Amino acid sequence: MKFVKIFCLLLFAFPAANFAQSTPENLENIDKQLDYINQQFEKFNNYNTRFFVDQRKEELIWIADFGEARVSLKEVIFSINHDKGWLIFDCITESAKCITFTSATGKSIQYKEYSMSLTQNDKIIEHIDDVVKNFETLKNFMTN
Repeated sequence: MKFVKIFCLLLFAFPAANFAQSTPENLENIDKQLDYINQQFEKFNNYNTRFFVDQRKEELIWIADFGEARVSLKEVIFSINHDKGWLIFDCITESAKCITFTSATGKSIQYKEYSMSLTQNDKIIEHIDDVVKNFETLKNFMTN
């Protein structure tokens, strides 16, 4: 599993075609947002979740212990469920299932909404709003 994560990191984080479309400043800003997001998930999520982007497809990709998910950044909004301590990824179009999850066994499922926990001592982290802002900023850099 560790080899797969390293391979995916190299595949998604450094595709040569993506660099040709981005300015160094834009790449730096994208990296900054991803670094912050990944640091928070490393500290406050129990499933070894790591985020990557495919700039060419404008997709957010995350890999965790149980599989991989992808969503077009143009089709998703980010929100918080404070009661459950979840960060929510929700498809903008009411009827669309824009999030593709592929399990570790290879089974693909489409979702309209996907949630992940960011908790400390069984409570949502106090700075969850900052995490959401970083996702929104990442989305803006990727789609504008």
